[in-house]
Amino acid sequence: MRNVYLRLASVLVQLFLLMFLVPGVHEQIHMVVADWLGVKGYVLFSGIEWGFFAYQDYASVLLWQDLLIGFSAGFFVAVVFGILWGIQHWQARKNLSELDTAMIFASITIWQLSYAFADALDRWADPAQLIAVILSSVAIVVLYG
Repeated sequence: MRNVYLRLASVLVQLFLLMFLVPGVHEQIHMVVADWLGVKGYVLFSGIEWGFFAYQDYASVLLWQDLLIGFSAGFFVAVVFGILWGIQHWQARKNLSELDTAMIFASITIWQLSYAFADALDRWADPAQLIAVILSSVAIVVLYG
């Protein structure tokens, strides 16, 4: 039974650390894509929110640029963690301890991919964050039990 508690603690610590780091990467990807598109913006990190990307001059941003910048970050993070999820899931066939990490990567993949669509539609981003986390949690329970 002690082993179960240690595995649970390990999963929670890994998940906490990654969920702390992922939003920073997510916001920086908004910056990179905006820069590629010639749009000026900045990322502001604060103590309450993980951070957010904002335009210096929102009026000059075209709709397609706004949608692409909004969608890109969640999509890119989901692709990276989706690849990691696949690798870890493949390794779990040989070593079941890898399944814990695969579950964490799956959770972040689903969270970021579902959030990417709402992030593209800027005004829905705040409630969508909660919905995306709930969706990824439900999906993990369905996938991994």
